[in-house]
Amino acid sequence: MEQIKSQTIKPENDIVSLFKDEFTSTVIPVYIKSIDKELNFREVSVSEYKKFAKVAIDNANNPATIYRAMSGLIENVMLSEADFNSLTELDRIHILFNLSQTIVLDQNHAITCPNCKLEYKMQPDIAKINTEFDNIDMTDKVYTIEDANRIYIFTVNFPTIRRMIDTLDYFQKTNNGPSSDDENSINGNTLGIAMAYIHAYIKSITIERKNKGGNITADFTKMSADKIEEIIGVIPQSIFNSASETGLVAKINSDFIDKANSVFQKEKCPSCGKEFPGVIGSISDFLFS
Repeated sequence: MEQIKSQTIKPENDIVSLFKDEFTSTVIPVYIKSIDKELNFREVSVSEYKKFAKVAIDNANNPATIYRAMSGLIENVMLSEADFNSLTELDRIHILFNLSQTIVLDQNHAITCPNCKLEYKMQPDIAKINTEFDNIDMTDKVYTIEDANRIYIFTVNFPTIRRMIDTLDYFQKTNNGPSSDDENSINGNTLGIAMAYIHAYIKSITIERKNKGGNITADFTKMSADKIEEIIGVIPQSIFNSASETGLVAKINSDFIDKANSVFQKEKCPSCGKEFPGVIGSISDFLFS
């Protein structure tokens, strides 16, 4: 009588290892413009995303904590050797976009036209969005703003991740506590968070005195966040004036923040032809998927 051979059952640990090997081997290459180099990342796992989500929920009023957690998540899945914190904020957004492909982008999505209410499906053009990222100008911009007594010269660019972390850490630390409901508080206040974000884009300030002569220069790339904020704190508000197109806030928004946001695909209704901002392909897809 022929003997029946029993099937070998793999131990549980071996099965777990097989699954780990399967998904850690998936490589997501992203071209990083600031260093002119391609870096490789792996997919974010369920457990990693759950840990980040818990931090985000528990720290809804702590933007620096959320930013650190998100940056740590990206660094954890980076396979290439690189100083992650020296990459720029634009690089960070670009990486997040590519990591989100495996979560929400590689599929069709239901869209409702806000004009004619037509419901249709679309898929983001990932290659086009990546090209738009690559086309963003990352050279320093110099802005000159004058008042009656001084000429203010600002050098501005996308901040490094390290600078963004330091800036948000400072704002979170100084705005937590009994005064957190104050109108200038970063916590729960979109204006406070926006200004913290804006400040990180300033690389240096030079002041030319019209009457006394001589210049004063502060190189923010070599200074701590608290000293930077002391200096920014004495600059007249009119120079930053967010309500004016000539103010520094408007210039940074126009040349940097808006440029980064504009890479995400706009939608055009196939029925009425109305163009409207896309709802797929932004960083919120990654955060809230």
